Amino acid sequence: MKEVAATYEKWERVGSPFFEDEKYYITVINPKTGKEKVVRWYGEVRPDYKHLLGFDNGYITVFEGINKDNHEFFKESNARYAWFFGWYVVSTESIPDALPAGVVAHTLEWDDSFVDAAKRLAATKKIIGEIYDE
Repeated sequence: MKEVAATYEKWERVGSPFFEDEKYYITVINPKTGKEKVVRWYGEVRPDYKHLLGFDNGYITVFEGINKDNHEFFKESNARYAWFFGWYVVSTESIPDALPAGVVAHTLEWDDSFVDAAKRLAATKKIIGEIYDE
């Protein structure tokens, strides 16, 4: 199956496919005119984890020191929760002005060492899941 219509196969692609109006699209560049055009995307779509997890600016803010006494603060804030990081704030948003006592904010960068560690942890979690499912 082709990823784009035959007319656009040799055109340069810009960015990743995106979802709009119930369909996937991608931006391509006309090699003759240099103009961009948005066209339908028919290929496989791989999730953009960097964006999905909030690393749009190359980092997220994670928190140390969260406990049962201050947990509600994060539920009511702009923080998100993920099993991988715990409570965190994406890079396109500001962290709360006043954190609960004892909570420390840390910047987690999206770099090769993080990505490698994430892949290892995800693989470990999958293996553990398979062991317990048997």
